[in-house]
Amino acid sequence: MSASDLEQAKGFLRGHGWLTETPGEFADALLSRSTLKAAKRREVIYRIGDPLDGLRGMVSGGLAVEIAPNEMGPNLAHIFRSGAWIGEAEQFDKRPRMVTMIARCDSVFLQIGQRDLEDLCAKDPQSWRWLGLLATQHIDVSLCAIDDSLLRVPGQRINAILLRLADQRMSDNQKSFPAIDITQGELAILANVSRATVAGHLVALENDKLISRTYGRIVVLEPGLLRERLTQVAYDE
Repeated sequence: MSASDLEQAKGFLRGHGWLTETPGEFADALLSRSTLKAAKRREVIYRIGDPLDGLRGMVSGGLAVEIAPNEMGPNLAHIFRSGAWIGEAEQFDKRPRMVTMIARCDSVFLQIGQRDLEDLCAKDPQSWRWLGLLATQHIDVSLCAIDDSLLRVPGQRINAILLRLADQRMSDNQKSFPAIDITQGELAILANVSRATVAGHLVALENDKLISRTYGRIVVLEPGLLRERLTQVAYDE
């Protein structure tokens, strides 16, 4: 990848996600320490228990988050999309990686090495504030996922998960990309329902032109209408 590719990647991440809410001086200092990397589909970025190796900002593709905090796992928990950053949480107590990250498809990202990140924070202690902002954003995603899991109607849970994975859960996000690389089996696990329930529900959504499907991929076509169905308490299969 060329120097031009690197500059385009920096420009993309300046205009999407976390860095849009940080001071320009911090964004410039962070991005000046970045290198451009690529990952093939199903490539492991890091595993639970691995040592820290800095931050990553997604330019294209997607990263699956797998968790195994208790007896079960690893289980798919979320998919980070273009514009997302990962790797900040463990920086606060220097623990090993708490989750596994795997490329869902061919992906490109910027990486800030661990030494470069620590150097930035040492030179500008305010950097910790902006890392904390990123951690808070990820807490918001986690709370949203927990809340959605408490929806009683299976169809509502499926809808909520599709919206979250498409980064359209709370409002229409014009900067998001609505294609979700996920199988029906994985969606069934996330929604805690059978594959048959997922299959039937997706057929209904497709017939209503709210989504479209290809093998291993779901595209959310009408996020606003899909959110409306979450408010219809009587909505059922």
